[in-house]
Amino acid sequence: MTNSVDELNRKLPACNEIYTGVANHAQYDIPDITPYDLLVIYGGPGTYANTSVVIPVESIVYKDDGQFALGVHQSSTTFWELEFNFPTSTKINIANYKNQSWTTPAIRKILAVKL
Repeated sequence: MTNSVDELNRKLPACNEIYTGVANHAQYDIPDITPYDLLVIYGGPGTYANTSVVIPVESIVYKDDGQFALGVHQSSTTFWELEFNFPTSTKINIANYKNQSWTTPAIRKILAVKL
């Protein structure tokens, strides 16, 4: 039994939490993302929580302007969106967060996955 569990664990991708907090409207330090294959960006406060986007690290172009957007539109009065980019391999910039008006913190967690 132990051998089977060990083998299964060896086949699972490595997943590291590289950011936890309430990032919004600022630039934040993160560990170097170049060794990873995927990033999972988890965002949204309150009612809009539990929304995430998966980004292949190889698709990231390091530039300091809006590169990625994550949004939910539920009705004409209920929506939120998040724009962010990676200016370098060790920084994430939260460009904008909108919930009818520019308001509360939006990124809660970033997971880095090595397949």
